[in-house]
Amino acid sequence: MIKLVVADCDGTILDDHKKIDPQLKEVIKLLKQKNIIFTLATGRNIFLMEEVVQDLDLEYPYIINNGANIYQKNKMIENYSLPKEAVQPICSILENENFPFLAYSEKELVIYSKHQLLEGFKEKLKNKLEHIEFNLSINFSNIPFFKITIATNDVEDIKETKKQIEELFPNINFKRSEGTLFTITSSQATKGNAIQTLASMLGCEKDEIMVFGDNYNDITMFDVASVGVAMGNSDETIKQCATHETSDNNHNGVSEFLIKYFGL
Repeated sequence: MIKLVVADCDGTILDDHKKIDPQLKEVIKLLKQKNIIFTLATGRNIFLMEEVVQDLDLEYPYIINNGANIYQKNKMIENYSLPKEAVQPICSILENENFPFLAYSEKELVIYSKHQLLEGFKEKLKNKLEHIEFNLSINFSNIPFFKITIATNDVEDIKETKKQIEELFPNINFKRSEGTLFTITSSQATKGNAIQTLASMLGCEKDEIMVFGDNYNDITMFDVASVGVAMGNSDETIKQCATHETSDNNHNGVSEFLIKYFGL
């Protein structure tokens, strides 16, 4: 019996215009009546989640930064930061190889270069985080960074750099996130690990968990759930990791699946 439902945001409960599945808020209320918890696991940071959390009136903890943090409302209750000794060298390697990146902490956004895929994130966080242009003279060793997001033009471009960073720092998690974006987090920081932590907090076992996702950073969620639902807009690689498939994010795939599965 499912007791916990966890969904990704972008490409899952959000359509291509970043609008929330319009049926979802009512579906969450119906799930609650059946003692089923609904929450979210996203690559977004806390500031990019504020509106979503408010609109859905989420009362249970939710996962952000690809598993680096668990929040309840606006309070952090779990944190897996990058190893402090790793951040500056990783950023230096990325700069040397000319890979644009954003490095996130609670208060700062460290920026290197311009890239179309990163500009939207920068703009949305303009008045939320202090923007700092990366240079080698700045010491970041005392700042807890949660995530580095890297933009590439082709996933093949970054393979050698990825291998180099992983060999230097085996205690990090360097994964393709979506499209040609990659993220670096602590080795403990995956959506799957965070769901296991959350499930333990809530007293749920693997066979009581259902997840929804559409992209590469969602694969670890499928590993820790008995019911894994891939969105219709997912790549075939993602669909092969899931146990079920639903319609795409532009056609309310999450709420439609939940309504049918639970008979709401």
